[in-house]
Amino acid sequence: MSLNNKAIDEQYVPIILLAEDNTADQNFFSRAVLRHGEGAMLKTVNNGVEAISYLENSGKFTNQEENPTPNVIVLDINMPRLDGKKVLGWIRENKDLNTTPVVMMSTSDNENDVSESYKLGANDYLTKPSTVSGMNSIVCNLQKKWLNPSGCSLKGENK
Repeated sequence: MSLNNKAIDEQYVPIILLAEDNTADQNFFSRAVLRHGEGAMLKTVNNGVEAISYLENSGKFTNQEENPTPNVIVLDINMPRLDGKKVLGWIRENKDLNTTPVVMMSTSDNENDVSESYKLGANDYLTKPSTVSGMNSIVCNLQKKWLNPSGCSLKGENK
């Protein structure tokens, strides 16, 4: 690796976009990213309409430096204005975003929600955890699967 590539790699900051309408769930996820996100930057939107605006760099998200393209997108299924499945469909039809990993996250483990999400092109489907260690595990797995395969450890954590 050349010095220039190393400098570029050291500046790499993975971006996670979380579309979640529940502020308690936003905070829960955010704390897990701070603990186990290995330097990832979390960007949060409150509904599906905001998610699309963010991804299009439109509305209040026009500054691409402040609102960079995410490396992975986490969508709540049940959001106001536009649900996660519709946002997922929009992402998969968008030529600039259709290869971006999308993880659906919901309190529902309903088989119809799960199968429909995969049919629409979700890369993963997760049931929202109710414990800190469960959320830490989700963020750590996101990190390993989509951002940095060698990047996360839950060693020493009380489970």
